[in-house]
Amino acid sequence: MADLLEKAGDRLSLLPLRVQSSPMRGHALPDEGGGVLLNLSFGIGVVDAVKTHALTISDFAVTDLTVEMLYLVEAKNAVMDEFRRLSLRLEGARTEAEERALTDTLTGLRNRRALDSALARACESGMDFAVMQLDLDKFKQVNDTLGHAAGDHILRHVASSLRDETRSTDTVARVGGDEFIILLPDLTDKDLLLKLAHRLIGRVSQPTAFEGSVCQVGASIGVTINTDFSRPKADEILQQADTALYQAKNEGRGMAKLFGFPANSI
Repeated sequence: MADLLEKAGDRLSLLPLRVQSSPMRGHALPDEGGGVLLNLSFGIGVVDAVKTHALTISDFAVTDLTVEMLYLVEAKNAVMDEFRRLSLRLEGARTEAEERALTDTLTGLRNRRALDSALARACESGMDFAVMQLDLDKFKQVNDTLGHAAGDHILRHVASSLRDETRSTDTVARVGGDEFIILLPDLTDKDLLLKLAHRLIGRVSQPTAFEGSVCQVGASIGVTINTDFSRPKADEILQQADTALYQAKNEGRGMAKLFGFPANSI
């Protein structure tokens, strides 16, 4: 008590020893009977105190502005909760928009923009990778004889086949009408690449039914490996894959050709 009287009028901070509570702030005043009157407040810890002690409006004086402050806190929390929900919705919408911008709408594969970005990252990273360029054979005949709906059906069939035969880490993109490019990180073994290419050609060449008709196309593939370059550039890589594809088509179609090597017929 004597210590409190010595600090009469000073700003005090008290922390209960046996009760879990926020510190209380206030000051001590001597009364006429020799005692001390403590005028304490939870201060900015009043919000936590309301939760800890289950306080209600009846625990505060009618003139206490703390109640108004608590109303403001609740209003702010409500606004912040709504802001967080709105932010999540906007973030989701932004992510969805970005995903649509990188996706081929017909097949669900990556588009040219997504491929260019992935290929640029691969070149900059210094990783070893291969690129396959696949072009459909006899696709125009399907469009001409059965219509564009049948052509779209074929493209979706091809996309599904490419997804089934590649890894989740590969980038499979449709970059033209019937042209597809596959980026294969950490895969540069020539035998494995040719086996994969032959498997893809076999899957793509399987007949598929569409509205009572049988649709069938073939595929040719050009393959290149970035280890042929000291500092690979995306346009050079794509040029090599395109050259290998052109040679595969020139030598009979339905083939996979590795750039710089003889064509391999399946």
